[in-house]
Amino acid sequence: LRKDAGQMSGFAKVHAVPDDASTVDEADSLSLVILSPTTPHSGRGATQTLATDAVEDALLRCRNGQRRHRNTLVFVASDEALLATARDVVRKAMAWQSIADDVRLQKDMKQSQTIDARDKARSNADSANKAIRNAWNHILHPIESGSAGKPFDLDHASIGGGERASVPAAAYAKVMADGIAREKLGADTLWLKLKDLWPEDRDHLRITEVTGWFASYVHLPRIKNRTVLDSAIRDAVAKL
Repeated sequence: LRKDAGQMSGFAKVHAVPDDASTVDEADSLSLVILSPTTPHSGRGATQTLATDAVEDALLRCRNGQRRHRNTLVFVASDEALLATARDVVRKAMAWQSIADDVRLQKDMKQSQTIDARDKARSNADSANKAIRNAWNHILHPIESGSAGKPFDLDHASIGGGERASVPAAAYAKVMADGIAREKLGADTLWLKLKDLWPEDRDHLRITEVTGWFASYVHLPRIKNRTVLDSAIRDAVAKL
């Protein structure tokens, strides 16, 4: 999972398996948190799991303070059943790798057996990688709450089957395909979202302030980065 995190895909940053998700730093741009195998999710219909508990805590807290930028974080959690399968596959891969690496054992093996052990170690390692990537298939992200006084609700999306280059690549493709995050923001959409937030006694807004709103408020569209907002502002000004 930590090797996969090096392939950030379209995310500005990928936080791989933090011991405590609330230690993830504030993010100005779209970032992914790959949750630990100790906090799996049990399916779309589940309302409270170890994964949702970890996500809610991370969205409320940033280390010892309150988190401000909630609208830039997306979380991917393992599936409880698929995680159990992945553990079995990883154990088998580790066993074959230990055989392939055991010099003393190989002295008692035929050359064909040594070659076979190395081939099985490679194929099982590939199977382990696939099993792990398939297990991390639950996207969790904050949305506007339907309950008064509640800062956010959690929404869920499942990553479908198929070959996956990495966990971040699969997660990014899903959040863009489902509109969970956007690579482009229309000028009209920008204006509709801003007019309810724009104070009546102010003629101007700093772009940095608007950037902070989009990073913080979960009822606003979740955008990839500041460039998306800058482009929307330019398009809006061009219409004047």
